[in-house]
Amino acid sequence: MQQVHFQRGSEDKCAFVFSCPGREEEKAGYPAAKMTGINLGKLFTVLNEMKIRDYYFERSNVTITNAWANVEYDAKTSRSEATNEEVLSPDNIDRLAKELEAITDLIVCCGQKARLAIQALVDNNRLKIGAKVVFINHLGMKSINQITTDINGEPIVAVAKHPDRFTVPEKEIGSGNTKKRLEVVAARIRDALLKE
Repeated sequence: MQQVHFQRGSEDKCAFVFSCPGREEEKAGYPAAKMTGINLGKLFTVLNEMKIRDYYFERSNVTITNAWANVEYDAKTSRSEATNEEVLSPDNIDRLAKELEAITDLIVCCGQKARLAIQALVDNNRLKIGAKVVFINHLGMKSINQITTDINGEPIVAVAKHPDRFTVPEKEIGSGNTKKRLEVVAARIRDALLKE
């Protein structure tokens, strides 16, 4: 069943957990909409290019949920996410555990609230034995832009300071920078999947 905060994947191998649905998810009627969803799709492309064993990432086969199920945004709730106490409340943790109970291989926590909630499930042995957990940046641009070096450790040069900014469209430079940042995120996920 698909809800604003939850979309069950057609396979039980992998789940992505975000913080909470916001304005864009409420409008779209599904989790990880707008820029977060665009970056999630780009991340899936990078992961698929890495050819990790028999994994194929696409929105329809991956479960997507949130650390907090309620829609939060300033105009509606005067905040953008839940408190730590709300995220860790027994009812909320029970809800999240149920949504993730079938996931066998990998749970990707996108951002701090997701990390907090999943760590609570790990600490209480409420995930399937053998499921690996990896913590990554949230996939919104504000968080992704905090990644400052590429997969080879080279600095990612901001558009405004990029040496090609006068000859290459800024949008193209920005898109290239986002891909470099998502390659770093994808490498973390790949490493978690391949870790024995």
